[in-house]
Amino acid sequence: MLTLSGRSFASRVGGSLVRAAGTPEMVCETPAQFVERAVELGRDRERLDPIRERLRADRDSCVLFDTPSLVKGLERLYGRMWREHLDGNLPRPDLTNLEAYLEIGLQTNADEIEVQGITDYHGWWRERLARRSRYRPIAPDRRLVSD
Repeated sequence: MLTLSGRSFASRVGGSLVRAAGTPEMVCETPAQFVERAVELGRDRERLDPIRERLRADRDSCVLFDTPSLVKGLERLYGRMWREHLDGNLPRPDLTNLEAYLEIGLQTNADEIEVQGITDYHGWWRERLARRSRYRPIAPDRRLVSD
């Protein structure tokens, strides 16, 4: 499946599924890249052969079909939540600097970036927070803002 990353839930799910299947090269970042790759693959169908072979070979081990690991991970999370509940530890969101985070988020054009493609996601946020803090200082918090 060739997919175009975008802002919609469906396009993000498409990209996630394709990556989980082990074929990240089938995720396009721009409409022009999507059209170009679709035309390339349509003109040279043999270029799909190595991808098909990799899918066949990895279908029992790729993340997309690793249901036992998904179940184990969910069970661990549910167990941790239950233990925290029994200990009286209720989740408390850290809302420090929420306005600054929202401001930066609103200034980001989600149609121009693919968040899953950002290799240093925390660094991406830190850079924007530091830029924002130069003209309106942001107090340190427990997430990304430090002294």
